[in-house]
Amino acid sequence: MPAAAILDEAVRVDGVAAATALFAPAFREKAHETLCVAHLDGERRLIGLRLHDSHLCNAITFPMRALVRDALLLDSAGLVIGHNHPSGDPAPSRQDLISTRTLAGLMRRLNVRLLDHLIFAGDDWRSMCAMGLL
Repeated sequence: MPAAAILDEAVRVDGVAAATALFAPAFREKAHETLCVAHLDGERRLIGLRLHDSHLCNAITFPMRALVRDALLLDSAGLVIGHNHPSGDPAPSRQDLISTRTLAGLMRRLNVRLLDHLIFAGDDWRSMCAMGLL
């Protein structure tokens, strides 16, 4: 997946099923945590996709400056993010919650909505929005 690519196709990320289908291939067979960010326009069409690798097995750092920069450059109206847990447990960690809430606050100041944060572990996944955590 290209970094912060502007896409020609009108891919809609209008729910958990669409986000899961978009993100799942990025996490297959990853031995380290990876963050995937979908930038969306006001109609929830995909306008950019960015991958951030941590190269750590049990932690992902949200590159806040890069996320803000990309949202501004792409004129994003919304974001959906996802990352994987190679450990096999899709439950959000304490750090996942803190980072997600920090990102949501930053994006809110830019008038960009963080719509969901999905966590993948093998064939299983969790939506922080559906869990009431976002």
